[in-house]
Amino acid sequence: MGVETTIRDFLATNLQLISNDFILIEKEYKLHNHAGSKGYIDILAKDTFGNFVIIEIKRSKASSRETIQEIIKYVGLLKQNFKARDSEIKIVILSTDWSELLIPFSELCYQTTLDVTGFKLILNSSKQPVGKEPVRPIKTGAKRQIARQSILPLFRTEEKRQQCIQYLESRCKLIGIEDFLMIQINSGENTNPAINNRFALCFAFQSMTTEMYLNIISKANTEMDMQEDEFEDHDEFISYLEDLLLVSLEINRYCDTLETGTPEKLNSVLGMEGWIASSIQRFGIFKTDPRYSDEQLLTELRGLDGSNEIMYNNFGELSQTDRFNEIRENCVAPLKYNKIWANHITGIFNYIEHINQPCRFVVSVYYPVSIFDTIWRVMKKGDMNYQPLYLIFVDFIGADKVWIFGGRLSWSKKAIDLDKTTKYLTDNNGSFINKFLDCMMGRNDDKILKLYNLNYENTLAEFQGENLNADHNILFEKNKLFKSDNNGQSFSEWLDSNGILKDILSTLYAEYTNYFHR
Repeated sequence: MGVETTIRDFLATNLQLISNDFILIEKEYKLHNHAGSKGYIDILAKDTFGNFVIIEIKRSKASSRETIQEIIKYVGLLKQNFKARDSEIKIVILSTDWSELLIPFSELCYQTTLDVTGFKLILNSSKQPVGKEPVRPIKTGAKRQIARQSILPLFRTEEKRQQCIQYLESRCKLIGIEDFLMIQINSGENTNPAINNRFALCFAFQSMTTEMYLNIISKANTEMDMQEDEFEDHDEFISYLEDLLLVSLEINRYCDTLETGTPEKLNSVLGMEGWIASSIQRFGIFKTDPRYSDEQLLTELRGLDGSNEIMYNNFGELSQTDRFNEIRENCVAPLKYNKIWANHITGIFNYIEHINQPCRFVVSVYYPVSIFDTIWRVMKKGDMNYQPLYLIFVDFIGADKVWIFGGRLSWSKKAIDLDKTTKYLTDNNGSFINKFLDCMMGRNDDKILKLYNLNYENTLAEFQGENLNADHNILFEKNKLFKSDNNGQSFSEWLDSNGILKDILSTLYAEYTNYFHR
């Protein structure tokens, strides 16, 4: 008789060793399988509330490796045979050796809503259980997430940048930063020619736990002048620790100037400011993970997968449930000040899920911090890429059908009251700094849109092959899509009709720019 059999037989008549609430149903319980091989649960019990309790016993390292797969099979067979709900199933895993079992056990605990517990059994000389110790699941690792904070040192020469790179490698090794990236960035043809420092570097790193940050900061002898209880929430404290980590690099003397980096800043540098990423040096997990190209890492660095507060880009398939839900949640992050679009985009994803037709989708969302400032930039530069916009392309697999959901600014066709608009922008009553600067910071965007007679528009264009079948304004209610004819004029038509407003804003911008540079 094997050791596991001895343990099983003993526990079947002594379930109180595990829990006083457990009542034996049967040991070596047979579960029929209508679609494949049957299963045998070591001990099937029930608790005082009538829930199934699956008790699995593993002793050898080899058998430990198959435990989780077997348990998932048993859960499925209980559902198949008895229509049991997840809330009616408990799992207890027992082993004398957890060295091979701990990680898969931990993943099961964190990946399922089932009630899962584990115990290390203590045996006497007769191989009978005499006690147990609870086993706590461990975090098998935080997901890869580049920290929001980064640094952007700039240099006049390539030689100085290379010296800085060598220093950062040795400094990170010294203070214990293992997972990081260094992106060499060069000025491009469209970069402002007045800039003296034509070479740059972006140092970014993997997000860490509080304990890991504190360990690095301590090793670097960096002074902490605030504690966690002095912050409003944990996220603010983490941001503070990220700042201290970057201070711990002590990089100032190795560069000509230094700027703080964020996903929004890097996105602007590599986009509108015309800089070019020439190479990426990877360290730690960024070097050993074979899946990701430089392009994908740059997407993460720019925060386009969810950490950028004004922009989001991603793609997926409806069949990828976890990815679909992740994108549905993250794509509205730039829209915290635009609940109209946030609710509408959530409605789009709910509708796609509701109709349940196989499809691929691409999502792009851009919503700047200040609509007022953005409209001015569009007027000044004539570049429509500054305007707030979202696009969701849905390609139905095997149907030769594409839907394009879009959000944009539209014009109600009413003329602007220029006197009223000017008075509002120059009236400082109730302002935080002054009315015009408040508007530049995005504090009064809703009022500005009303004064400008602009609205948020949501549309759907339906294509069959290359033919546009329909183009509607839309809204959602309880997973139902309602259509109406487009009746607003485009933002570009609004721009063409408001040249005088551009002159007024130019004067005000010049006035306040001169004031703050005196």
